[in-house]
Amino acid sequence: MPSSETIPIGTRKSALALAQTVQVQEALQKLNPEKSFPLLKMTTTGDNNQSQPLSSIGTTAVFTRELENALEKKECQLLVHSLKDVPTQIKPGFVLAAMMKREEPNDVMVMRPGEYKDLRDFGEGDVVGTSSVRRASQIRRLCPGVKVMDV
Repeated sequence: MPSSETIPIGTRKSALALAQTVQVQEALQKLNPEKSFPLLKMTTTGDNNQSQPLSSIGTTAVFTRELENALEKKECQLLVHSLKDVPTQIKPGFVLAAMMKREEPNDVMVMRPGEYKDLRDFGEGDVVGTSSVRRASQIRRLCPGVKVMDV
């Protein structure tokens, strides 16, 4: 078990996860200069299997399961995740304890020039691709009749 002066932070190894985790690490270090916040960098099921749609490799926690196991084993004291990767049902005994101030929250859509200006311009039979279950759900709700394909 780490000393009370060392508080390991669990994170995925991806560039985005590391960037987000370093922001948390720096904020914690600024508030607690007497402590150390080393990173425990891990690869998850979602990282290891990028050739299949996420929905086919697991129902939940494909980007969080291994990290949660490390937290349970006390290999780290906290985890940093993108909220989009956190399952809607958090494991018993775990708490969503804090969120950093959010930067630009918008997603990006790439379209052929001139055909569409807004997602609401899509109609019956049009096709939109995404690898996000959350975005697919949002698109279906906003644009009934649009076919959502996995990227």
